[in-house]
Amino acid sequence: IDHHEGLSDLNHGIIRSIGDPKRRFEEDALRILRACRFQSKLGFVIEATTAEAMRDSRHLLLKIANERILNEWAKILEGAHCQMAIQTMIDLRMTDVFPELARGMELLRLRSNHSLNTIQFFALCQYLNQEALADSWRFSKKERYMINRLAELVEVTQNDLFDALIVFGYGTAFALMANQINVVINPDNDQRPRIEDIDRHMPIRNTCDLA
Repeated sequence: IDHHEGLSDLNHGIIRSIGDPKRRFEEDALRILRACRFQSKLGFVIEATTAEAMRDSRHLLLKIANERILNEWAKILEGAHCQMAIQTMIDLRMTDVFPELARGMELLRLRSNHSLNTIQFFALCQYLNQEALADSWRFSKKERYMINRLAELVEVTQNDLFDALIVFGYGTAFALMANQINVVINPDNDQRPRIEDIDRHMPIRNTCDLA
C-alpha cells in the first residue's frame, strides 16, 4: 500500500513531505533539518514545494531544543553527501538561523574531499568567528573542552608548523584532528606527514616515561 507514491520518490531519489509541508514543519520544525540529514545520507534532491516550505519555516528551528538540533547536525556532517546538504541549507537561508555557523558552512561546502565531525566543525566555526561557541550550545563538559582546545590549536598552527612539543602536549590524535580543520581552511596546509613523522620519533609519550 503506497498512499503517497513514496516508492516512486525513492526510485527517483526525491525527498518530499507528506501532505502540506508547512503544516508538517509546524508540527515539528526539526523535520527541516531531518530533510537535510536524509539528503546528506542518501544524496537525494529535495522536492521544490518541500524546499520552499523549509525556507519559509526555517525560523521555527529557533524554538527547537538545542540538543535535538545538535543531534541532526552530527548526522548531517557524517553523511556521504554532506556538501550537498550544506549547500541546500545555505540556499534555503538556514544561515539566518545559525549565523555563528555560516562561515564554517560556506567553507565546508567547498571542500568535497574533506569532512569534519561535529566537534571539529564547531571548533572551525569558533576559530573563524574568534568567539566561544561551545558554551552557547549544549555540549557536554568534555566536548566543550575539546572544541576549545581544537580551536586554540588551529589558531597556533594555521601559519606555523606543528612541532614535537605541540604533538606531545596535545597528543597525536588531537593534532591530526586539528590538521583536518587546517586543511579545510587552507588545503595547502596539510601537515599530516609531519605530525606522523614527529609521532614516530617521539622519545617519550608522557611524563611518566622520564627517567
